[in-house]
Parts: sequence; C-alpha cells; structure tokens
Amino acid sequence: MGSPPRRSTRRTSSSSSWSVSQGYGFRSSFNPGDFLGLHFSPLLVVPAALQVVWPDARLLSLLQVIALGLAVPAAFLFVRAVLRPHRRQAGRRSS
Repeated sequence: MGSPPRRSTRRTSSSSSWSVSQGYGFRSSFNPGDFLGLHFSPLLVVPAALQVVWPDARLLSLLQVIALGLAVPAAFLFVRAVLRPHRRQAGRRSS
C-alpha cells in the first residue's frame, strides 16, 4: 500500500484514525513513517473501527466530548484531594 494522500490536519489522532479506516495503516499525513514507530497508542483502534462504521468527522468530535466528560469526575476528585490538606490547616489556625 502507498502512503495516505496529503491532508491538512491539526490532530494526529484524527489523521491516523482516518488512515486506518481508509486502509493505509497507522500513518499520518504529515509524517511519512509509521505512526506506531513514533507513538504507540492502542486507543486509536477504537476511533478507527468506529470510523469504518460511521465515516463522518462528527464522530471524532463526539468521541472527544465523551472523553472530556469522563475526565471531569476524575479531575474533581484530584482537585478535592489536593485541596483537602489546605482546608485542614486553615481550620486548625482559626480555632
């Protein structure tokens, strides 16, 4: 197989998932080499497989929104754990 056609894209994951869905393998439009040689990311298999079923750019946006939504509870728990020692110290000072 040849290399994928040159496309202007800003996102590495969308470029490589498009290449996989078109049968070019893990190649990006801005790097002639194999994408897995630069950065191994098995999570790209999921968007590539979904893009075969629904070849639309909105799919990648939808997946990004879902990933961001799933990260919110983890970010909340992290920030709460980081700020908890500060609240304890502030409570001791005021007593």
